[in-house]
Amino acid sequence: MNCHNDVNIYAVNVCPKHGAGFPLTDDGEKKTRLLNGEWKFKFFPSVDLMTEPTAWDTVTVPSNWQLKGYGKPNYTNTRYPNPIKTGLSCPHIDDSENPCGIYERTFALDKIEGLVHINFSANSGAELYVNGKFVGYSESSFDYQEYDITEFVKQGENTVRIVVYQFTTGSYLEDQDMWRISGLFRDVTLIFVPHRHVADVYARAEFNSDMSEATLLVDASVECTGDEFDNANLYIQLLDEDGNAVVDSVMKLFDVDDGDLINLSLKEKVVAPKLWNSEYPYLYTLRVTLKSQVKDREYFCDRRDIAFGFRKIEVVPQTENRDTTILLNGKVLKIRGVNRHEFHPEYGHAVPAELTEKDIILCRNNNINSIRTSHYPNSRHFYEMCDRYGIMVMCENNLETHGIARRIPASNPKWTEQVCWRMENMIRTYRNHPSILFWSLGNEAGDKGKSFVEMKKTALALDDTRPIHYE
Repeated sequence: MNCHNDVNIYAVNVCPKHGAGFPLTDDGEKKTRLLNGEWKFKFFPSVDLMTEPTAWDTVTVPSNWQLKGYGKPNYTNTRYPNPIKTGLSCPHIDDSENPCGIYERTFALDKIEGLVHINFSANSGAELYVNGKFVGYSESSFDYQEYDITEFVKQGENTVRIVVYQFTTGSYLEDQDMWRISGLFRDVTLIFVPHRHVADVYARAEFNSDMSEATLLVDASVECTGDEFDNANLYIQLLDEDGNAVVDSVMKLFDVDDGDLINLSLKEKVVAPKLWNSEYPYLYTLRVTLKSQVKDREYFCDRRDIAFGFRKIEVVPQTENRDTTILLNGKVLKIRGVNRHEFHPEYGHAVPAELTEKDIILCRNNNINSIRTSHYPNSRHFYEMCDRYGIMVMCENNLETHGIARRIPASNPKWTEQVCWRMENMIRTYRNHPSILFWSLGNEAGDKGKSFVEMKKTALALDDTRPIHYE
């Protein structure tokens, strides 16, 4: 396909990012299946040597292949690895020095109801094939990528193949000071999405002057794919920790055709909301349920549950009597924070959830209340734990061009488009997490050019409730 060596191609057939989480059954069970475990694997020291495998090894997914005996881990700071050419041929990847790996496994489907999606992360770029057919391609190592594979799967046994390239043109945007390691390093998840489903949810709050009253704002999208319906009800509930409904609202939908995407908005007053902060990270559950209606009967379609916290973050400018201050819920915020790479000496970037939780508990026990995700978005379980434990987060875009920061991204349109796409992916995926107090445009990618202005515009268009940072 050669997508990995074409600067103009960084996402093919990738599903839009969203904050609705995984679909649930009416009883609250996730409609997902993990494909983690042992996969067939074939490593090639260069793309030029890649052929159809005649013999396979096996490797554990998620993991980084360098920590399983394939290739070598590379630690570098400002200097790009040799295959990434930074001279006159930039942008270009020397495929004679570009390792790659082919992952393959089978999975069975007893039946196909609704849509079948697959979700994973790959460092640094990956082509996806299902039952021998090309599905799509994606870059940006620390973003989850999701594909609709419904038309490619069948009842019975299916084969999924993921071809991972160690270096892509997207690697120019990933010159972080860290170990450069490769592979499928996060969960590979099958997602079973109903034809009639909740496509996105964005929740936030506005407050009166003393924060004794809040207005809950929810934007929800309902999508119909491969089906249609005449009438439906979208139920939006805000439940406290005891399961009591603080908000209980219903919105009507009519005449939704195949392919339609319907956007709805809710505004509801909440008196005396319990506030989320580092000391008392109070979480409500925002429950969004879609039910179709035929005559007087309702039929369950989809449900999404999202942890929600009422809190307000703001920066108060400097005055004659006071320095610039950051306020959380109207009170001066003291940040005692650390930068954290999602890395472990034995697991690489595939840090298990239980070890991430130990990290967070270690921080809490040592009076650390904040983490910056240097220098990329972390795994989804990290943010869920920070919500629960009261860790305040600066969520950083997957961008660092330290070695050639004067040239990339600067004002180059082809790089501006990509960095804004990465920014949009991060915000659409994580903007419902109360633990995230700041968005970061990235790290050490220069201080000149229009790309940063455009990234900030992209961020504020999607979420104007948080300050924007850039290092």
